[in-house]
Amino acid sequence: MPEQNFEKLSFRPMSPIEFEAWTAKSVHEYAAEKVKAGVWSADEALEKAMAQTDQFLYLGQQTPGHVFEIVSDSNGNEIGSIWLGDQAGFPNQKAWLFDIFVNEVYRKKGFGRAIMSSLILRLQKAGYAEFGLNVFGHNATAIALYNSLGFGISSQQMKLRLIGG
Repeated sequence: MPEQNFEKLSFRPMSPIEFEAWTAKSVHEYAAEKVKAGVWSADEALEKAMAQTDQFLYLGQQTPGHVFEIVSDSNGNEIGSIWLGDQAGFPNQKAWLFDIFVNEVYRKKGFGRAIMSSLILRLQKAGYAEFGLNVFGHNATAIALYNSLGFGISSQQMKLRLIGG
């Protein structure tokens, strides 16, 4: 369960300019993660990441059921951002965290936990029954955080590379 003694954070909608910058950064980071996970080749990753983003966000920032927010601390410092949405077909029952980003300077200082704890409380108050997310298997830090907050595995993909090491 979320901790009650975390720093006060504020969440505000991204401006259109912030959304454009976030989208460009997010697509590149997602492509890199897919390559690192061995899912896509470097040659195809950016194109595939852009196609998936376009599919999910068919109306960009105005896509129904999706929220894009900047997260700030109590001093107004921008800590990071989130992309939160209703899981397809289950509005107000299942929320989905599509992306969470903590700016480099704020990492390993408890802000990821504070953001997640704030989101959990917010979703509970809004009446959501479940909160889901995906995490890459190589992201041990995020997996540990999510486990400590009570998230559990709902499905898992595994692979064994047989050729090319």
